[in-house]
Amino acid sequence: MTTTMTRLMIAAAALVVAAGSASAQTYRAEVPMTFSASGAVMQPGSYLIREMHGVAPTFYVQNLETKRAVLVVAGSQSDTPKAWKESGDPKIAFACFDDGCALSSLWNGRSATAQQFNYKQSTTLAYRHTEMVTVAMIKVR
Repeated sequence: MTTTMTRLMIAAAALVVAAGSASAQTYRAEVPMTFSASGAVMQPGSYLIREMHGVAPTFYVQNLETKRAVLVVAGSQSDTPKAWKESGDPKIAFACFDDGCALSSLWNGRSATAQQFNYKQSTTLAYRHTEMVTVAMIKVR
Protein backbone atom coordinates (compact mmCIF):
# COMPACT_ATOMS: atom_id res chain seq x y z
CA MET A 1 0.00 0.00 0.00
CA THR A 2 1.35 3.45 -0.86
CA THR A 3 2.00 6.14 1.72
CA THR A 4 -0.68 8.33 0.14
CA MET A 5 -3.27 5.53 0.34
CA THR A 6 -2.37 4.89 4.00
CA ARG A 7 -2.78 8.59 4.82
CA LEU A 8 -6.15 8.71 3.07
CA MET A 9 -7.36 5.67 5.03
CA ILE A 10 -6.24 7.21 8.34
CA ALA A 11 -7.93 10.51 7.46
CA ALA A 12 -11.17 8.70 6.55
CA ALA A 13 -11.11 6.74 9.83
CA ALA A 14 -10.53 9.95 11.81
CA LEU A 15 -13.46 11.61 10.03
CA VAL A 16 -15.78 8.72 10.92
CA VAL A 17 -14.73 8.89 14.60
CA ALA A 18 -15.18 12.68 14.68
CA ALA A 19 -18.62 12.47 13.08
CA GLY A 20 -19.73 9.81 15.57
CA SER A 21 -18.47 11.83 18.53
CA ALA A 22 -20.16 15.00 17.32
CA SER A 23 -23.58 13.35 17.22
CA ALA A 24 -23.26 11.55 20.55
CA GLN A 25 -26.10 12.21 22.99
CA THR A 26 -25.24 13.33 26.52
CA TYR A 27 -27.48 13.03 29.57
CA ARG A 28 -27.31 13.96 33.24
CA ALA A 29 -28.80 11.95 36.11
CA GLU A 30 -28.86 12.22 39.90
CA VAL A 31 -28.18 8.70 41.20
CA PRO A 32 -29.13 8.40 44.89
CA MET A 33 -27.32 5.15 45.71
CA THR A 34 -24.04 3.29 45.28
CA PHE A 35 -24.13 0.95 42.28
CA SER A 36 -21.87 -1.25 40.20
CA ALA A 37 -21.23 -0.83 36.49
CA SER A 38 -18.73 -2.82 34.42
CA GLY A 39 -17.33 -4.29 37.63
CA ALA A 40 -16.61 -0.87 39.19
CA VAL A 41 -18.33 0.48 42.30
CA MET A 42 -19.73 3.95 41.65
CA GLN A 43 -20.78 6.36 44.42
CA PRO A 44 -24.09 8.26 44.61
CA GLY A 45 -24.11 11.66 42.92
CA SER A 46 -24.52 13.58 39.70
CA TYR A 47 -23.63 11.58 36.60
CA LEU A 48 -22.84 12.46 33.04
CA ILE A 49 -23.87 9.67 30.66
CA ARG A 50 -22.69 9.89 27.07
CA GLU A 51 -23.91 7.57 24.35
CA MET A 52 -20.89 6.58 22.26
CA HIS A 53 -21.25 5.44 18.65
CA GLY A 54 -19.46 2.33 17.54
CA VAL A 55 -19.91 -1.33 16.82
CA ALA A 56 -21.76 -2.11 20.07
CA PRO A 57 -23.90 0.36 22.06
CA THR A 58 -21.44 1.82 24.57
CA PHE A 59 -21.95 4.45 27.25
CA TYR A 60 -19.46 6.63 29.10
CA VAL A 61 -20.68 7.01 32.70
CA GLN A 62 -18.90 9.63 34.85
CA ASN A 63 -19.52 10.79 38.41
CA LEU A 64 -19.22 14.58 38.19
CA GLU A 65 -18.05 14.98 41.80
CA THR A 66 -15.40 12.24 41.98
CA LYS A 67 -14.58 12.30 38.22
CA ARG A 68 -14.54 8.47 38.26
CA ALA A 69 -15.76 7.07 34.96
CA VAL A 70 -16.44 3.71 33.33
CA LEU A 71 -17.34 2.53 29.84
CA VAL A 72 -20.38 0.26 29.83
CA VAL A 73 -21.24 -1.91 26.83
CA ALA A 74 -24.85 -2.97 26.42
CA GLY A 75 -25.33 -6.73 26.36
CA SER A 76 -28.72 -6.72 24.66
CA GLN A 77 -31.86 -4.71 23.92
CA SER A 78 -35.41 -5.11 25.18
CA ASP A 79 -38.78 -3.49 24.65
CA THR A 80 -39.00 -0.14 26.39
CA PRO A 81 -41.36 -0.27 29.38
CA LYS A 82 -44.73 1.35 28.61
CA ALA A 83 -44.45 3.82 31.52
CA TRP A 84 -41.10 5.03 30.18
CA LYS A 85 -42.52 5.60 26.70
CA GLU A 86 -45.51 7.47 28.14
CA SER A 87 -43.27 9.87 30.05
CA GLY A 88 -41.01 10.42 27.03
CA ASP A 89 -38.05 11.24 29.28
CA PRO A 90 -34.76 9.31 29.05
CA LYS A 91 -34.34 6.83 31.91
CA ILE A 92 -31.62 4.80 33.59
CA ALA A 93 -32.53 1.80 35.77
CA PHE A 94 -30.80 -0.24 38.45
CA ALA A 95 -31.45 -3.72 39.80
CA CYS A 96 -31.16 -3.50 43.58
CA PHE A 97 -30.68 -6.40 45.97
CA ASP A 98 -30.35 -6.41 49.74
CA ASP A 99 -26.59 -6.07 49.34
CA GLY A 100 -26.30 -3.49 46.53
CA CYS A 101 -27.43 -2.15 43.17
CA ALA A 102 -26.21 -2.62 39.60
CA LEU A 103 -26.79 -0.63 36.42
CA SER A 104 -29.34 -2.67 34.48
CA SER A 105 -30.83 -0.64 31.62
CA LEU A 106 -30.96 2.70 29.85
CA TRP A 107 -33.44 4.29 27.47
CA ASN A 108 -32.55 7.41 25.50
CA GLY A 109 -36.13 8.71 25.33
CA ARG A 110 -36.62 8.15 21.61
CA SER A 111 -35.71 4.64 20.44
CA ALA A 112 -38.06 1.66 20.36
CA THR A 113 -35.80 -0.41 22.61
CA ALA A 114 -33.92 0.04 25.88
CA GLN A 115 -30.29 -1.03 26.28
CA GLN A 116 -29.72 -3.85 28.79
CA PHE A 117 -26.46 -4.24 30.73
CA ASN A 118 -25.04 -7.45 32.13
CA TYR A 119 -24.53 -7.55 35.89
CA LYS A 120 -23.98 -10.08 38.63
CA GLN A 121 -27.20 -10.54 40.53
CA SER A 122 -25.91 -10.98 44.05
CA THR A 123 -23.15 -12.78 45.85
CA THR A 124 -25.34 -13.61 48.85
CA LEU A 125 -28.71 -15.17 49.50
CA ALA A 126 -30.09 -11.62 49.34
CA TYR A 127 -30.90 -12.11 45.66
CA ARG A 128 -34.35 -13.30 46.68
CA HIS A 129 -35.32 -9.66 47.20
CA THR A 130 -34.90 -7.69 43.98
CA GLU A 131 -36.21 -4.21 43.28
CA MET A 132 -35.86 -2.03 40.19
CA VAL A 133 -34.99 1.63 40.76
CA THR A 134 -35.56 4.02 37.86
CA VAL A 135 -33.94 7.46 37.63
CA ALA A 136 -34.90 10.12 35.08
CA MET A 137 -32.14 11.61 32.93
CA ILE A 138 -32.00 15.07 31.39
CA LYS A 139 -30.63 15.51 27.89
CA VAL A 140 -27.85 18.10 28.06
CA ARG A 141 -26.61 18.01 24.43
